Amino acid sequence: MAAGFASAKNSEAPPGIKGEIVVNLFQAVGADASVFIADGGYRLIRAKFSWGGAGTASTLMVQKVDNTEAPGDGENMLAGTLSTTTTADTVQTPALHATEGNLRIADGQRLAIDHAGTPPTNFVATLTLVPTETEVFSTVNS
Repeated sequence: MAAGFASAKNSEAPPGIKGEIVVNLFQAVGADASVFIADGGYRLIRAKFSWGGAGTASTLMVQKVDNTEAPGDGENMLAGTLSTTTTADTVQTPALHATEGNLRIADGQRLAIDHAGTPPTNFVATLTLVPTETEVFSTVNS
């Protein structure tokens, strides 16, 4: 399985959001994976997904995982699972979890994608985070 990862600070950041981190993931076939290891405190502010071929009876979830936890064993960061059986080549922007603590990750925690069912093909994810220990976080989330 081929997978591609990329992350960039300040990539496509709206005015006033400095230090934003964008994590991009491509997988030929969706698979459970850790996609980011925090080097400080961060908050998930946006998640977008797309796929070229829909999965079968499949869903996905973004999670924060600790130490030796595997994707699927962590805390959910989306409001609910996202069905990956919907129309291909359509950007999906699911609602984030309503509990603030579920959206924050600490130093050493990982962001992970957890797939259930037969995952989609040509899977793309973009996760956007902001540091929580900065003035920017206070401004963006006030």
